[in-house]
Amino acid sequence: MGGEDSFPALRPLVSNLLQTEIDLSVLYSLKAVLLSVLLIAVVGLLSGLLPSVLVSAVRPVDVVKGTFRRRSKMVFSKVFIVLQNAVTIGMLAAVLVMVLQLRHLLHAPLGYNTANILMSILSITMQDSRLWSWTGWLLCLA
Repeated sequence: MGGEDSFPALRPLVSNLLQTEIDLSVLYSLKAVLLSVLLIAVVGLLSGLLPSVLVSAVRPVDVVKGTFRRRSKMVFSKVFIVLQNAVTIGMLAAVLVMVLQLRHLLHAPLGYNTANILMSILSITMQDSRLWSWTGWLLCLA
């Protein structure tokens, strides 16, 4: 289960776009897996513990009578809504910065004219006379 097997169809595209080799094998180390499991456990524990503590504080008789009033819910609700909105705004800002940076990388001026460039990959050596005649022919075209 190596990082080399993750999304094999997208790997050449992303590597070419970023012009670097992408190594995801660090995600499959024991430390990263244990950290992920710990994070999932903490989030699961908190998401189950907080509502159960709030619900256990309510008396069932008050709920049935209709005299139950949600006074403590407002504080938690406001804190979590503000936190959720702050995280959302931060993530949207990060996405916007990344899109703008990629657009800049793709459309930045290279410092030379890229139109009408001929690229040829030859598998012959420099001593071969065909290379010199090919080079001369290309120079005549310029």
